[in-house]
Amino acid sequence: MHEKGMILIITVFLKRDLKYPIYDHDILNALTESVDYFNVMVYDYIKNDYNAPLEWAKNALIHMQLNAEVDPFQILLGIPFYGYKFEGANPVPVMGKDFIAFLKQFDKARFVWNQESHEHSVVSEGYTETVYKTNAIIYPSLYVRISDNISSLKRG
Repeated sequence: MHEKGMILIITVFLKRDLKYPIYDHDILNALTESVDYFNVMVYDYIKNDYNAPLEWAKNALIHMQLNAEVDPFQILLGIPFYGYKFEGANPVPVMGKDFIAFLKQFDKARFVWNQESHEHSVVSEGYTETVYKTNAIIYPSLYVRISDNISSLKRG
């Protein structure tokens, strides 16, 4: 592949509970010789109204590096470019155009920062905790997400 100017990137999704990974460490270690990069998806967490909590993202990268012994230069960080709203208990992906429509529908929508996950939610004027899932969108703050991830990796 390299002689043809191509590279091989494998996308890896890690479960919320890193104690029980989807991928066996031996498999990931064996792939490091053949794969140029691993794109680690640190989004779609979808629990406790989070999309991509920073601590989980950091732990996923550490897991890849230490437990699977993947070279840190082979690890790419997949970050969310979409959010979620909830219809009942079901999370529904929200793309950019849907996000804009939500903002237009609720002209007094506001951003709420979640210190635990390091994510923003956008909530409508009628926002309350009990009706959260029907009038809020968890949507990434890309600048915050990128700078937080880079900072935590430098410290970690």
